[in-house]
Amino acid sequence: MPTSEISKKSIRVLLVAVAAGAALVGCGPVHAGAAAIVGQERITSDRLDADVRSYQQYLTSHKINTANMQLAGSVPQVILQQIMFEVQTDQYATSKGITVTPGEIDAVLTQVAQGQGGMQQLEQVAVQSGITPARLPDAIKALVQRNKLLQQMGAGQDQAAQQAAAAKLAQEMDKVIPLRVNPRYGQFDATKGWVADERFGKIPASPAPAAATP
Repeated sequence: MPTSEISKKSIRVLLVAVAAGAALVGCGPVHAGAAAIVGQERITSDRLDADVRSYQQYLTSHKINTANMQLAGSVPQVILQQIMFEVQTDQYATSKGITVTPGEIDAVLTQVAQGQGGMQQLEQVAVQSGITPARLPDAIKALVQRNKLLQQMGAGQDQAAQQAAAAKLAQEMDKVIPLRVNPRYGQFDATKGWVADERFGKIPASPAPAAATP
């Protein structure tokens, strides 16, 4: 699918790709200080914590309570899941010789925002998957990379062909670039998403944003 033909539904495809099985969690030790390891790249706990703080600040400033959202896990889990997908996609796309320019990212961001009814509406969709406006370019980059990979694979234009190609791409990415998650953040199941683990207790609830000061 050429970049210029990315539909308005594409951002939603990206935002739910991981939950649909676009990335599977492998086994193996995760070094101290790492929230996860994607291939050979560490996603540090410090990076995740910083993104969580930024996300929660955004929710607070916009008076959004996570209790009214349908997050697929706690805030740290949702954000970590999205970061893992972006990093894995970037590594795999790079290995296939696929590049994305800043101009492409800006153009697609504008296009997708228009398809959603404006940037504000797009931000509302993105925040449901733990993506703040500041991180939208990273999410869009992964979207463009994913579409270029599907195009490289020769995916057809009909929905069934696209779904089959996406499933094949997900399996190949997981085989070549395995993911390992620090159990501190919970247990992830490819078909169920984040699940309770008796060893570590239930999925932690996301803290609600503080009430705005008049």
